Amino acid sequence: MMRSFLPGVAALAAALALSGPAPAAEVRSIPLAVNDLIYDPATGLVYASVAGTIKPFGSRQPIPIANSIVPIDPRDGTLGSPVFVGSDPNRLARSDDGRFLYVGLDGAFAVRRLSLPSLAPGLQFPLGASYGPHFAEDIAVVPGQPEAVAVVERVTSGNPYSRGVTVYDAGVPRPLRANGDINRIEFATPTTLYGDETESTSSELYALALDALGVTITKATDHMLGGGFFGDLYIANGLVYGSAGAKLDPTGPTLLGTYESPTFSVRRDVVADPNAGRVYFLTYEALWVYDLESFAFLQSVPLPVPNAIDLVQWGDGALAFHNERSVFFVELDPVDLDADGVGDGRDNCPRVANPDQADSDGDHTGDSCDRRPAIVDGALAQCEQRVSESRQEIFACGQPYDPIDDDLDGEHDHSDRCQSTPAGEPVDDAGCSLAEFCARQTVGCANADWRNDEPGVKRGDCYVLGKKKGSCLPVVAP
Repeated sequence: MMRSFLPGVAALAAALALSGPAPAAEVRSIPLAVNDLIYDPATGLVYASVAGTIKPFGSRQPIPIANSIVPIDPRDGTLGSPVFVGSDPNRLARSDDGRFLYVGLDGAFAVRRLSLPSLAPGLQFPLGASYGPHFAEDIAVVPGQPEAVAVVERVTSGNPYSRGVTVYDAGVPRPLRANGDINRIEFATPTTLYGDETESTSSELYALALDALGVTITKATDHMLGGGFFGDLYIANGLVYGSAGAKLDPTGPTLLGTYESPTFSVRRDVVADPNAGRVYFLTYEALWVYDLESFAFLQSVPLPVPNAIDLVQWGDGALAFHNERSVFFVELDPVDLDADGVGDGRDNCPRVANPDQADSDGDHTGDSCDRRPAIVDGALAQCEQRVSESRQEIFACGQPYDPIDDDLDGEHDHSDRCQSTPAGEPVDDAGCSLAEFCARQTVGCANADWRNDEPGVKRGDCYVLGKKKGSCLPVVAP
């Protein structure tokens, strides 16, 4: 998979001041307007749905990423190649066996299925059309049935907007549909799911039963989740967590307790992690963390921008979310092997303590571990040291000198400007793939010529994300 590094990935808060004795947190951002996020534990990637226009601003997305699914490595902010999927992709869902990714296509009033991990687009099926064409407000894959999905269908205007929940088997709807003001759904078991109503302040909790004929509502209880217009729910170990703070045993339903707000704030989303014993709430301006069992408030992480939505977990104490313009990655308790107070994910010398992160030549290798801190060569200086040491060892052993080529791209390390090129990637004379070549362009991105094969014509190897103010990315045909 071609991957391109965004130089614009920035550590917006290296060590935020948190309440109490809580550890530091890191917040990093990518300037990418997305509609939804989902984490795939099998690949370690976060997938983002990117529409054709940036909502609510209406400006057009760059063609290579418009109407696509974009893989993101949350550890270092690199983007994978965009995969074109159709008109205005939005809500995402993953099958529990890791085979499929489902995406709602708002512009096509349909749902499309992609194979994982290749992201190869496959089956696309239309949704209902009562009171106007439907689009997917939420999607959940039936546990143990990767080809069956429950879809919350919605119309663009109406009262209510919700058109209930329909289950589709490989695109074929089951005859029984749950008609109710349901806006968000989560499965508890293969035959039981719960829904949340967010079109009013009643915050109804719906219990639904699933069988071969479809889905039916078995119980609806008012004012259990309390999220109102911004409500959402999360299910872990059979318990329901509401974004407004309620923890429920849904079989009653019975309120088990409430994660009380330290200050008033509109809560937008919730994720519960029983393994870590934590619950995370995404509010308008901060990420709040609570003890799962005691309901005690542990810490808050201020957000660099407001209006964050769609909280997902991608590791222990590692979460992602987005707003209208950017994707954000948060790490609580970030790994810091050299104990210099700077997490490894953004440390320019991750094995040598350098809390000031000094980088005199600006080559992204800190002065503390850069053998030539006045020359812009980055890891090349370290590579030359390794080559010299290897020559000495080989000579001492009486063996002929064989230059090192760690990434096996045909360019020896002593002259390879990109020494971590993925296996099999085509490279230029400097040993750089197209993605690496574009990422290195600081000026003239749109006119850069990878492999020097476009003399006298308009170059088209790279493009600028964000109208000449963003990162230089490779052009990849959809």
